[in-house]
This record gives sequence, structure tokens and C-alpha cells, in this order.
Amino acid sequence: MQCPAGDSQLHIHSTTNANGLTLSYGQCPRCHGLWMNGFDANYISLDTIKDHQPARETHTSEPYTCPICDTDLDQAKEESIAPDVLVYKCATGHGYYFPEGEFTKFKQGQTSKITYFKLWQVPFGSPVTTLLTTIFGLILSAGLVIGVISTQTEQVITTQATDIILSERAYVQSHAVTFIANTREQASVNVHIPALNNYDRPLDTQNGTAHVQRILDIPSGTYKYYFTIISNGKINTSSTYTFTIP
Repeated sequence: MQCPAGDSQLHIHSTTNANGLTLSYGQCPRCHGLWMNGFDANYISLDTIKDHQPARETHTSEPYTCPICDTDLDQAKEESIAPDVLVYKCATGHGYYFPEGEFTKFKQGQTSKITYFKLWQVPFGSPVTTLLTTIFGLILSAGLVIGVISTQTEQVITTQATDIILSERAYVQSHAVTFIANTREQASVNVHIPALNNYDRPLDTQNGTAHVQRILDIPSGTYKYYFTIISNGKINTSSTYTFTIP
């Protein structure tokens, strides 16, 4: 992939977050900018970035291009981004671009805000204030709800929750699916898709009760899936549901 600044080809790196989820990011060897798919920037820690650059006081705004769809990137102005942080996003939701040093500033701001919430015991009534949202407009309020931009190929599959899962949804867009689950209590949630190479991975979690996982590049077809929920040392299995990739 080409760097959004047009400097060079991005070097792709992989990292594992605290929940064991493998995420990838692109890094330009010339301008040191970082490209993050979807909302992966929320869950990639600064110390896992190879040769991450220190925060800079100022940065010149320039035109940048999405490395996936070649459209111009727009400056992201969200409640989760501090005013002095320059971040650019793809309007169609492919990801975010952080010029040199800006990812460091973003993560510092994210950490400071979370620390403030914890220190003052402010409930995370709206963690949209700390998380990048991409096209899904992530909103957490008494549980995780995602407002989805309407497209011709998009589906929303809502399933009946178990006693522990308050709500569960699978959002399909093109060849990707995003699983969202809210649990009544702190728990870990795995999604299982047998027909997708026996896919079995944990959903990333926020505060132990809001869980999210996005899977890309899924071949067309109808897939059955189910969840296992581990809470208080007990393992519960949900019913089996389906989603369809057009």
C-alpha cells in the first residue's frame, strides 16, 4: 500500500494487544506516518509501535489519500481526538492516518482521558469520548450500540441475548463483519465461525462489558456463528446464528 502522503510504500507490521487480538498497521519508512485500519488505533498500544515518533508541537496539514480507495482523507474531528492532534480518516471507513508524531499525541490524550474518568470515578456513559469510531459512529450508553451508515450491501442481524449477553449484533458491510456484544457483567466473549477455517477468537473488550471484533476479507456465503461467554469461572454457549456475505 502507498503511504497516504505519497512518500513510499507502507511497511506492514503486526502486533498483539492485551486481549491477545492480532492487529496490523502500516508505517511509512520515510515520513514515519502510520495507517490504521478501521478503529484498530483504539486497541494498538504505543509501546508496540516500531520506532514510534515523539509527539510534535505543530504539524502542517497536507492533502492525504486513502491507500485503499485513493479518495482524499478528511481531517477527523471527533470528541475522542484532542484539538491539537491531527488525524485524517477515510470517508468510506477504511481507516485513519496519523502523520509523524500524531499517533503518540492521540494515545497520550486517550490515556489521560481514561485516567481522568477513573480518578474522578466518572462512569463511562459515553466512551465515544475516548474511542475512534470510523463509519460506525461508535456510541456506548448503557451498553454498546452502533449507528451504521446505510449501504446497499449492509445488513444488521440482531439476535436474542443469553442471560449474560444483554445484546448482540453482527454488522455486515461488503466482505467484512463486525460483531458487537454487551454483557450484563464483566466477562470475556469469543466468537466461533466453524465454516471460516474454524475461526475462534476473543472479542476486544471495553470495561469487561462491551465487546467488539471486526473480521475482514470474508468470502461470499452464509456463515453460522455462536459465542462462548466466560464469566465468574463459568463457560456459557449461545445459540447458533447466521450472517451472509453478499
